Amino acid sequence: MSNEAEVRSLLDARARRIQDKDAEGALRFYGEDVVNFDLAPPLAYRGTEATNPTALQEWFDSWEGPIGVAFDQLEIRAAGNLAFAFGFLHLTGRRTDGSDTDIWARITVGLERRSDGWEIVHEHQSFPMKMDGSGKSASDLRP
Repeated sequence: MSNEAEVRSLLDARARRIQDKDAEGALRFYGEDVVNFDLAPPLAYRGTEATNPTALQEWFDSWEGPIGVAFDQLEIRAAGNLAFAFGFLHLTGRRTDGSDTDIWARITVGLERRSDGWEIVHEHQSFPMKMDGSGKSASDLRP
């Protein structure tokens, strides 16, 4: 299997864990030294802050049923022991407050091949910002 195929398989397996709301399973793909620029504050999660299953489970518990997770226009580049993937992340589903979520975000994932295989060492999810002075994100955009 090529490096690119291995990385895609890892990202797809992680997406399935998120869909199933399996916090520990979703986090097992992170390296111990991961730096995560998540959509939720703060600006960065590092190491054990990024791999806290309790915090992720709290977010999972705000969804009714499975979480829709899909990648669009995902490109993967790999050379040697380093790889990165970038594209769009689509999250859908019903929240426990009765609202529906249907958002697209940008995603970049950096990976390193280590003794146990590929690990995510950096992840960055973001929305474009409206440039009208409001400081609001443009989370309603579609690819």
